[in-house]
Amino acid sequence: MIIVLDLGYGAISKETIMKSHLNEVGMGYVKHLLFGLKFAMKTFGLSIILLIHAIVPCLFKTYFSSWIKKCHDRLYPN
Repeated sequence: MIIVLDLGYGAISKETIMKSHLNEVGMGYVKHLLFGLKFAMKTFGLSIILLIHAIVPCLFKTYFSSWIKKCHDRLYPN
């Protein structure tokens, strides 16, 4: 089943949108799926750490900002 979206630029198929993004990031579907799931689990864990830090500011003072920098460096290596 092909779903067609009209975003004001004419009809675009769901397959075209998905393939376009996967090509942009240089990943296949499964690799992209696993990357996204890993990222989601990590950010969920980090949200708990941020909650703890909000309650007890002396804990995890640089943990989140260090992780954000690592993510930025991985996503934008240049």
